[in-house]
Amino acid sequence: MKRDGLIRTERNPRNRRFVNVLLTDKGREVLMHAMLIAREIVDQVMSSINEDDALLLEKTLRALRQNAHQGLECVAKRS
Repeated sequence: MKRDGLIRTERNPRNRRFVNVLLTDKGREVLMHAMLIAREIVDQVMSSINEDDALLLEKTLRALRQNAHQGLECVAKRS
């Protein structure tokens, strides 16, 4: 990505051991384009789902994500 001019790197001024990765103007353009495409895909995928079902799907996915995080925390504590 750096070679393509999408990002640039610089040393972190507070801690020189770290490197900050920053989007260039070109990188921001590519990101915005990708976000538009992603929005079109989501709109197409969700086009036949009514609002109530979409809200239920969102609620269910949030619960699954929370359960997954809790499961990972439990596994990490055992390690």
